[in-house]
Amino acid sequence: MAEASPRTETSTDDTDENLMLEPGNAALAVVSDSSDRSRDKNGDQKTMRRLAQNREAARKSRLRKKAYVQQLENSRLKLTQLEQELQRARQQGIFISSSADQSHSMSGNGALAFDTEYARWLEEHNRQVNELRAAVNAHAGDTELRSVVEKI
Repeated sequence: MAEASPRTETSTDDTDENLMLEPGNAALAVVSDSSDRSRDKNGDQKTMRRLAQNREAARKSRLRKKAYVQQLENSRLKLTQLEQELQRARQQGIFISSSADQSHSMSGNGALAFDTEYARWLEEHNRQVNELRAAVNAHAGDTELRSVVEKI
């Protein structure tokens, strides 16, 4: 934007500095200078407040990140422990199932082997009792009942 100055020159620069240098604009320079100071002061306050807020937000973010990383580490440790327990359980299960044909288990966990064998025996016993009941309820003859009892 081109303005004509009181001198006969034409100026394309309309900044405050050029206006203040002209003789008729001395009062404008004083007002402009004080408003610049108040703007700078307000700007500095805004900047300082913004910087303080940013510092606080960064501090909170670091704390959240630290808590999140710690939570991840705890989860990783729990997962590792669960994987180890699962691996041990699988090894014991494989060992027990491979030694189930033997009359005694070589594993250190005898109670688990006993429970497994007892469950098998109980299942077989219940099957035999149910077979005998079915024969009695069907009014089977003595020979049929005798053959069922002999199987047991």
